[in-house]
Amino acid sequence: MTFAGLWETWRENEAAGPIMSFTILTTIPNDSICWIHDRMAVIVTPEDWDAWLDPKNTEVLAKLQAKQHSAGHQLQYWPVTPKMNSPKFESEECVLPVLE
Repeated sequence: MTFAGLWETWRENEAAGPIMSFTILTTIPNDSICWIHDRMAVIVTPEDWDAWLDPKNTEVLAKLQAKQHSAGHQLQYWPVTPKMNSPKFESEECVLPVLE
């Protein structure tokens, strides 16, 4: 899964080293996610990668946001371990469904 994001490298001043920053763009959630949260990451499907990466394409973000609500963007989800609440937790268990 690929999310739309922006990155930049900049310097606070001449003496400082480079600062690398990144953000993931969000939009209003589609029907499969709206009950979980009031926003979701903008998903970029493989057929849209070239358009997203083209700096001359100034219309691509609006098109991607509109596409999030199509039937093809219905996401699957399931409960996972509460250990996911810690950013230090890294394990295969992160993606395994919790059996209730």
